[in-house]
Amino acid sequence: DSYLEEDKKNILQLVENTAGGFSELNNQVNVLLREWISGVLLSEAEKGDSKGNKKTLENALKLYRIARALDTMGDHDKALELLNTCRSIQERLLGKDHPDT
Repeated sequence: DSYLEEDKKNILQLVENTAGGFSELNNQVNVLLREWISGVLLSEAEKGDSKGNKKTLENALKLYRIARALDTMGDHDKALELLNTCRSIQERLLGKDHPDT
């Protein structure tokens, strides 16, 4: 919302006159937000656990949560990659027959 009513009218007019109007602007904003969120999540996945270790159960849980978020956002391939890494860590630390694996 703008401070001045005239500014508000000008902004709304500009958006309405843009190809696609509000709907297209909303789509573009959503794409940019998804890309930004995905980048933040993937950056966090690279860091490892709270001490920087990548082969711990703490990190496996973090990777699982990030993978679920990416999957929800439609990035299924990256989510699957992180889930496989998570499973690999759990198998190595808990064994293949453990219920959490």
